[in-house]
Amino acid sequence: MKNIILFLATLPLAAFLPTEAFAQAGLKSQIFILDVATGTAEFAIDAIKLNPKKIIGIDISEDMLAIGERKVEQKNLSHLIELLR
Repeated sequence: MKNIILFLATLPLAAFLPTEAFAQAGLKSQIFILDVATGTAEFAIDAIKLNPKKIIGIDISEDMLAIGERKVEQKNLSHLIELLR
């Protein structure tokens, strides 16, 4: 099966993502997440609950990304979350 690419804007994760449906379909380990306007990476960090292969957060604000990078590093998630400008 091909990898699934899931494009999401920054929204509260629990309210919008059918995590059980992903698990039942066997897609959890195949998910790549693109977090558009990631800001401080709150959504990207929360999206770890989906057990994706990779999360990429993009934002135009270097200051916000710097905060996000610190948070990602503090939680030891740098191997799963990449933040880009």
